[in-house]
Formats: sequence, C-alpha cells, structure tokens
Amino acid sequence: MDICSGKLIMLVVNLIGGVCTGILPWMADLNIYVLVASQVFSGMAGGFVCPALTSMVARWEPMSERGKLSTIIYTGSPMSAVITAAVTGYINEHYNWRIPFVIFGIIQLLWIIPWCLFVYDSPAKHPMLDKDEKMLLVEETDTGTARPKMTQIPFKSMLLSSAVWGIILTNIGYQWVKSHTYIILPQYIDYLGLSIQSNGLVSSLPPLGCVVVGLIASKFFAFLRSKGASMISARKIVTSICLVGFSTLSSSVILMQDQPLPIIIITTLGYSLLGFYFVGAWNNPVDISPNYAGTIMGISNFFMFLTGVIVPHTLTLATAIVPKKQIWFCLFGLVSIIAVTTNIIYLILGTSDLQTWNSMKKMTDSPDDEDPLSSASEKKRCSTNEILDSAQTSILEH
Repeated sequence: MDICSGKLIMLVVNLIGGVCTGILPWMADLNIYVLVASQVFSGMAGGFVCPALTSMVARWEPMSERGKLSTIIYTGSPMSAVITAAVTGYINEHYNWRIPFVIFGIIQLLWIIPWCLFVYDSPAKHPMLDKDEKMLLVEETDTGTARPKMTQIPFKSMLLSSAVWGIILTNIGYQWVKSHTYIILPQYIDYLGLSIQSNGLVSSLPPLGCVVVGLIASKFFAFLRSKGASMISARKIVTSICLVGFSTLSSSVILMQDQPLPIIIITTLGYSLLGFYFVGAWNNPVDISPNYAGTIMGISNFFMFLTGVIVPHTLTLATAIVPKKQIWFCLFGLVSIIAVTTNIIYLILGTSDLQTWNSMKKMTDSPDDEDPLSSASEKKRCSTNEILDSAQTSILEH
C-alpha cells in the first residue's frame, strides 16, 4: 500500500464494494456462483482499506497529536456497524431483505464524490494548506517525500522484526474479539430467544459503545502523553485496558445463567473497551515505520483475515465436541484467554522505536506526483513544497 496512492486505492475499493453490494439481490436470483464470486471479489478489495488508510495517516498525523486522527478515522468502522445492524434488523423485519443491500450500495458509491473532491494523499499536495501547516506536518512526520518501489520494501527485515510480530499477534487477538462479537454474540442472543429486530438493535450496542469509548480513549491517550508517559507506554496501557478489560467482562458472562439483560450489558461494556485499541497497538505501525506502515498493516490484515475465517467455525467445533450446556461457556472462555494472551505478547514485544529499515534511499517524486502549474500562485506553491521537501530530507538525514 505504500507504493501507490492511498486515495486511489480507497476510490477503487469503494467503487467495487458499492457495486457488488448494490447488485447482490439480483446476483442471488441469477446464479449462486456469480453471487459468491462477486462477494469474494468485494471482500478481497476490502482488504486494502486498512493498509491504505494507515499509509495516509502516517503522512497526515503529527507526532505530537498521534491518536486523534486515527481514532476519528477508525471509529467509522464500528459506527457503520451500528447503523447497519439497526437499519438491517428493522427493514428485514418489516419490509424486504433486498432493500438494505441496495441502500448501502448507493451510499458507498455516493461517498466517492466527497472523497475525490476533498481528500489528498499528502499535505504537500493539498491546495488549501498554508505554509505553516505544511511545515508542521513535514517536521512532525517521518515519511519520505516519495513512495518506495516494490523492490525497496524491506520485507525480510519486517518479517524478522519482533516489533512487527508484536503488532501482528496483538491484532489477531483484536480480530478474534471483534469477530466473536459480530458473529458469535448475535447467535448467542438468538439462542436466548430474542427476535430478529431486537437482535439487530442489541447487536448495534457494542459497536456504538466502541465509538463513544474510542473518542474518550484518544483524550485519555493524550493525557498520558502530557503526563510524561512514553509513546509505547501509553500504547501498552490503552491496549491492556482494551484486551484485559474485555477478557474480564467476557469471563463474567460465563457465570450468568441465560440472563439476557445482564449479558447484554456486560458484552456491550466489554466490546466498548475496544475503542481504546485505536490509539494502542492498532496505530503502532506508524511509530515503528511510517514509510512502510501500510505494508505492515497489509501483512497484519492477512492474519486477521484468517482469524476472521476461523472464529465462526469455533461454534461448529464446540457444538460437535462439547456438551450442549457448555458450548457458550467454552466460546466466551476461549475469546477471553486469547485476548489476555495476545495482550501479554504486546507488552513483551511492543515498541515505538523507529526501525532502522524505515529509512528509504533518496528518491525523487514521479511526474504523476507533481502538482500542476497553471498560474503564478501555483508556481509559488510548488516553490514552497520544494522548501518543505528539503526540510524533510534534512530531518531524515539527522
């Protein structure tokens, strides 16, 4: 993701996703194989989202304000889950299952318009930033002035880095928790006897809490930093609040005997704590290697995808080998153990030190990256960018 435009990648991904989502009802009528193929294609495209966004965050988020921008961006994911769960549950109950797919497909396509108009890959390309704003972003980011080529990405160094594996393994724990909440929890709610509409509303509560807590967590992270906590100490604290807190609350579900209201409250509080993760290990790639943060997230996404595939089958496996009354006990216990274990791994391996392999050989921007010059003001802006690029080079050399 670091070798090409994050803006372009997000545009293509949402174009594919919007079309595949919008036409899904007709694909279902046409052919099951076409339906599956379209959803696989859409899912594969979606795998580029986090790496592309991480690469852009590395170029836009000043070191002194790390956590704020990424939190605002990534809370969009649970917020969309809130809307989707509530709207889909209501429409399915009262109207037709096809309608939500058409609505969300159209929304995704309409999103492309403001994305193209207002978003830029880097501060140097943004026409509405003044000189001081650009200088601030250049001085407080460690990204190069040009993107690396595929052959320049240090894959070997990444795969041998304990810091990278600390992030990957912790993200696996996060994904397990997330998949458990999105996939296993609704089935448990159904097991408790709630209706489809109630299930949809209840399923929207955990991600809603995650959004609220995420915004609070960014303030808490800034507070820790203002009190002298190092970057990695602050990240480990919020990550521990997230994963250990979730584990503690989820473990208590095991002790409840099919009591819907207390279980809903506990699981909502537990998943809400995942809002702390956005300023924790999730954003750690920007610390250790801003030039290749997108690539690190891409590698991590691969393992997270595998985790997302495995989690739904834990219910099938538990049903086959565990007595019926102990199925949910085992599933909630399993996710709690994994959350704590991956958190311990992050406490041991996590670091915010800039890795030596983050540095890039001196490169020049490609012609495609250059801003068009059609007026005197644009020429002046280009001159400013050259000064900023020189400042960036000086910072990197030191």
